Amino acid sequence: MEPQQIIALLYLSILIILSVKNPRWALLFFFSTKFAVDIFWNYPVVDGLNILKITGALFPLFCGLYILIKRPTVIQHPFFKPLIVLFALNCVATSWGFLNSHFMFLPQPHSPLTFKHIIDWNLRFLNLASAVLVVPFILNESKDKVIFLRAFLVSTIIPCFISWYQLSSTSLRHMFASVSEPYSVSLFQRLNATYHDPGTLAIVMFTAVVISALLLFIEKSNTLKALYLLYAILCSIILYFTFSRTLWICVTSFLMLFFLNQKKYKLFFVT
Repeated sequence: MEPQQIIALLYLSILIILSVKNPRWALLFFFSTKFAVDIFWNYPVVDGLNILKITGALFPLFCGLYILIKRPTVIQHPFFKPLIVLFALNCVATSWGFLNSHFMFLPQPHSPLTFKHIIDWNLRFLNLASAVLVVPFILNESKDKVIFLRAFLVSTIIPCFISWYQLSSTSLRHMFASVSEPYSVSLFQRLNATYHDPGTLAIVMFTAVVISALLLFIEKSNTLKALYLLYAILCSIILYFTFSRTLWICVTSFLMLFFLNQKKYKLFFVT
């Protein structure tokens, strides 16, 4: 068994034990390691399943069991009905895609849709819906909003360090060797922090910058504020070297709007 598999199995064991013993700590552990664990996407744990696919099935299962055991009033959640409607539309779309793939009612511009695709598609939706509906009932203490943001920020640290190592061992001259050519990301040597593609790293760094900005004005400690500012700058530099134009625009727009309206955001966050 390879070291990566041992690490993945140990991680899954800890996650399952915490889920049984203390759901709150299980969630905080999960979110504080999410982006770091995603680095193991290319290492199968068992029968070709990597850790992303396993946790992608375990998380909605965990949330479903929590609903059955604890009986939180998820039906009163403001997003409950919209999510039900979206899930119904998702089921209709997957059913139509599967039937059309096999009976060809209309020409299809893509490869045939299989049950594997349908399961993957719906699990992604269930993960999103579970996070929206169930997590607020578990992380419901007064300081949990800040703790949750800190946990998510922690999960970006390892990808950031790996990216800086990649950047330090890469020639900037080589990275911009084709800068005079018509713009295309394929012309640049892009950082990826061992993720599947640089776009994933761009999303991680964008998340880090956004959360750092939020914590920057929530925290009262000047030391922590300085650390968040420094970390946001480090992540912004890595984001630049992913050469993801969409995320460049997103982070710029977010920061401009955020700091122009930070008082409103702070009031919204507190309430």
